[in-house]
Amino acid sequence: MNNKNLLYFTVLLLGIQLLYAQETLYMPATIQKLYEQNKTRQYTGRPGNAYWINHADYEIEARIYPETRLLKGKEQITYYNTSPDTLTTLVLRLYQDIYRKGNPRDFPIDPAVVHEGMIITGLVVNGQDIDPDDPHGRAKRGGTNLIINPPEPVLPGASVTLSVQWKFTIANKSTIRSGMYDTTTGFIAYWYPQMAVYDDVFGWDRLNYTGQQEFYNDFHNFDVRIHLPAGYNVWGTGRLQNAEAILTDEDMAKWSRAHEGDRVETLTGGNATAQPWHFKAQQVPDFAFAFSNHFRWDARSVDMGPRRTFVQAVYAMDDTSSRDVCDIAAETIRYMSRTFPKIDYPYPAMTVFISKNGGGMEFPMIVNDGMVTHHGRRVGLTSHEITHTYFPFMMGINERRFAFMDEGMAVMLPFKLQNHLAPERDIIADRIKIYNRIGGTINDLPVMTPSNQLSGQAYRNGSYNRPGLAYEYWRDMVGDSLFTAAMHDYVTNWKGKHPLPYDFFFTMNRASGENWNWYWKRWFFDWAHADLSIESIKQTPKGWQAVIVNKGGLPVPIHLTAILEDGQEVTVTQSARVWKDHSVRVSVWLGTDKPLKQVELDTVRVPDIHPENNVINTF
Repeated sequence: MNNKNLLYFTVLLLGIQLLYAQETLYMPATIQKLYEQNKTRQYTGRPGNAYWINHADYEIEARIYPETRLLKGKEQITYYNTSPDTLTTLVLRLYQDIYRKGNPRDFPIDPAVVHEGMIITGLVVNGQDIDPDDPHGRAKRGGTNLIINPPEPVLPGASVTLSVQWKFTIANKSTIRSGMYDTTTGFIAYWYPQMAVYDDVFGWDRLNYTGQQEFYNDFHNFDVRIHLPAGYNVWGTGRLQNAEAILTDEDMAKWSRAHEGDRVETLTGGNATAQPWHFKAQQVPDFAFAFSNHFRWDARSVDMGPRRTFVQAVYAMDDTSSRDVCDIAAETIRYMSRTFPKIDYPYPAMTVFISKNGGGMEFPMIVNDGMVTHHGRRVGLTSHEITHTYFPFMMGINERRFAFMDEGMAVMLPFKLQNHLAPERDIIADRIKIYNRIGGTINDLPVMTPSNQLSGQAYRNGSYNRPGLAYEYWRDMVGDSLFTAAMHDYVTNWKGKHPLPYDFFFTMNRASGENWNWYWKRWFFDWAHADLSIESIKQTPKGWQAVIVNKGGLPVPIHLTAILEDGQEVTVTQSARVWKDHSVRVSVWLGTDKPLKQVELDTVRVPDIHPENNVINTF
């Protein structure tokens, strides 16, 4: 090869490498190694042939004393090591230690609920007693974790049995996602000693629970019995096993009708015996429950084709605004399963527990919502929390580090449903208003920033609004049909596993037949924000032409409205695909040569932190 050809080849190679670099997503070396090995994860977005995930069986019995807020529990955990690794340590989560004196928290709590945390009164591992408080023993307590050195290592393919007894005082102030809301009503979550996740990416998940980050769990089987005094009702994850023994004849008849029809039945409740409420749930990441002796109890079901899904709403008697929640929940399940995104609701039941405590929090088959008087916001809250059934519960997302994978999806996926059930509220416009307050500030960080490193506005923006809009504008580019096909591919491959963000991005690329890394990079990896402006308007032989500049770097749609001198309006829309070639300005033809009065970029359904440069009034 002569020097001239060598120079040409070198320039060409550098150009190809530069182009490839522009279309490649940054990946930490420790994660890149997993894809290069091609064992557990592939660049196609599919799990590798050697993918594995551990799991456990839980048998739990809990007794609650409402008058003192004491919860006492005992459990047997059988933990199965399906990994190729020998486990010389086990990690047990003690979530209630967030209230333990001296432990770190993401926000202040009332001193009245600070206590000794989860008190372990008994711990047996494979038949050997272990003292969790012995500084020289086999267990070491730190943060909200208990690190255990088992008597024998747990070999690949083997299991280990842990028997634990514990107690703690249920918080009635600073109730972080659960607690007592009056003297006889509570929602109980993060409440039992739980095996942490051991995975192919991080090994044991040893992150402490400090209040903000939510879930990262394997998929387990639960057999749970809950004791409360007579007169109390209990609602929980899974199926109630002993309804006939617990309910009155009248309520049992209503219970049966609710399982078979769409009409809401209101159970009387309050006449339950002192027998334990017995629940079972299979292949779920967590178990939560609620109780009260004076809440209204609505129930119905929704036809899902080969089966019906049982739906309940539980709320205070004087909360008249929540009387449509049972129907909202049922329609959410039906719509998302049959209309969009057409992913079957994976569980047999859903309960919406509603207190006057505010907020909203999801758990498998049960959510803990605050009372909402505005219909549109009630629809938004209910549908958002139920959408979490898919993400993270069906998909096993590591929300502690990548909260945008489920929170962003729970923002975006119900958009169509929310517009259908509550057309009086423009939920996308509301989300855009929130983003516009944060976009372009120091809190508008790259979405791929680990969630456990974020707080406050940065966490809300990076987990909810920015990724929610990113998913929505990607759907707008590819269309509903291709979007749902790609999502079904993702769910089929990763249901019951632990996908990483890269597994999602790679799956969307492969399933859609197009490399979207240019889009993922700018929305999820780059320091960019939403800011379009109209640079110029000029008349050409083809008609009026607008030049739009992307000052912020985020690829967002263009919605341009021209008002003619005669009062007519001309609207031109372009999807975010117009920014694919990395240009910072594009020309948009308005489709008219008539005299103009005003041209404006939409800032209601397209985010833009500087709307003042989005209007031209004179020509």
